[in-house]
Amino acid sequence: MNPQFLPALGREFSAMFAAFGMVYALILGMVTFVVHLLLMIGVYREASDRVLRGRKMWFVGPFAWAFLAMIGGVMTAGVYWVLHHSTFSPASEDEE
Repeated sequence: MNPQFLPALGREFSAMFAAFGMVYALILGMVTFVVHLLLMIGVYREASDRVLRGRKMWFVGPFAWAFLAMIGGVMTAGVYWVLHHSTFSPASEDEE
């Protein structure tokens, strides 16, 4: 066996794994962006409907909640849900 063969093989595997890592990171980033975009759209639509129905918004308006959902993702959408829809929400009697 040629002793120079192993370092060359190692470099090829290293390059292959680096390329795989870059592709994986790109796909993961695209999926994350799409999920955040969908959360933003959903939160904005729900918050806008809430305002049109005359219900109270906590802290900020629909646009700000949508922006926060785009930046914060699932965690921010979860906070929105807890504040506006969960049993922890101090909802008024006419909302249900």
